[in-house]
Amino acid sequence: MIASSNQVAQGPNLFESLFLIDKSATALLLSLSSVVSLLTLDIAGLAFTKFSAAKVWIVGLVGYIAVGLVLSLLVSGDGRLFYLPLVMHLLFMQCLSMVDMVKPAIVAKVTTLPAAFTQGLLLFAIAGGYAVGTMVGGICAEWFGMASVFNLVIYAAMIALLFAVIMESKIKS
Repeated sequence: MIASSNQVAQGPNLFESLFLIDKSATALLLSLSSVVSLLTLDIAGLAFTKFSAAKVWIVGLVGYIAVGLVLSLLVSGDGRLFYLPLVMHLLFMQCLSMVDMVKPAIVAKVTTLPAAFTQGLLLFAIAGGYAVGTMVGGICAEWFGMASVFNLVIYAAMIALLFAVIMESKIKS
């Protein structure tokens, strides 16, 4: 949540200030992303049943890191590939859909608490992650510039990826 909240909440502002992409283009992309997510979630659901929730989670987090790296490299570019940041953001939104889809399944496998209590804790953690992530992203943007938000996405996703790999090994055993 800490990683994804910044690119979701600040996406239109990031793309306007760093890549000179009008907010309406980003909004149109988000609308398109909703439609594309229907296909992405279907594919992720098949992967979930064939492999595991943890593997889908790991793929989504690797996607976060890859998109963050590409976007942080594009910030220093000359702007000739104006469409590439939008394509990367579309990819990021699909990774976000995958990660969000598997969270309840992963929590259900690793907890012994009642389902209703677990669901409440999960929703609380998601809301807290969005709040903390947006706050930390705002602080980074203020102190280090808007481009630093992509680095925050990368580092937060790397930490989550480490956690996901550890959780997957514990789920297997």
